[in-house]
Amino acid sequence: MKKFTNTHLAILTSIIILISVIYSLIANEPLYKFSSIYQNATLMVSIITLAIHYNALKENKEKKKLILISLVVPIAVIIYIIIGFISWFNSGY
Repeated sequence: MKKFTNTHLAILTSIIILISVIYSLIANEPLYKFSSIYQNATLMVSIITLAIHYNALKENKEKKKLILISLVVPIAVIIYIIIGFISWFNSGY
């Protein structure tokens, strides 16, 4: 039986974040408005995932490309939330 490593956890959290982003697009609820618990959880998981990916990169040198590709998801979500929140705040809401 395989051991559950940081590499598996990094990929799993990226998939969970991606599912949350797809749900927010389908439900037409932007992630940056923080109006429900899943939007807050998406941001928190994205931040925690950065540390998990860092540990996975240190742990597994063979799957470096896969880990870096899965790292794109939380970084993109964090940038999207920051830009969206700034524009939402500046528009007067």
